[in-house]
Amino acid sequence: MGKMDDSKLFQLKLTLLEKHSHQHSDLRQKIHLTTERYVTIMLALTALVNSKLTLFSFNVIVQVIAYVLLISAMSSVIFMVLKDNKSSLQHAKIVSRLNEDLGLFSKGKVINHTTLYPSKWKNWGNEKNIKGSILHITIVFVSTVMLIASIVLAN
Repeated sequence: MGKMDDSKLFQLKLTLLEKHSHQHSDLRQKIHLTTERYVTIMLALTALVNSKLTLFSFNVIVQVIAYVLLISAMSSVIFMVLKDNKSSLQHAKIVSRLNEDLGLFSKGKVINHTTLYPSKWKNWGNEKNIKGSILHITIVFVSTVMLIASIVLAN
């Protein structure tokens, strides 16, 4: 098998860049939508429990079951957010590497006398943090606590 010529290699890198950029974007969107849907359900249930029209009367066993289910649901959503955030960072790291290989951080490679991207973007995806997910996790946690508090106060 012969060596790949520069134009084919460049095209392959562009294709990979597009693929991983889309996968990164799709994962971020999944995190946003999952959090949004979960919080909507929690707030709707909180409003239902707090409404004067509620016909629910929670005995102790039902309350315990509700708490276990709510904590399980919350844990599942938080786990999904963390897992998808990790995958998203892996795709971001690949995108950053492809951007570097394509010369987008190199002076004069794409635009004369300057770089297309700032050099601080080179480390995108390399950070081992969950900063992007902390807000989602906090919102999921608070909405769950609100519902649990509503159930406790309703009885």
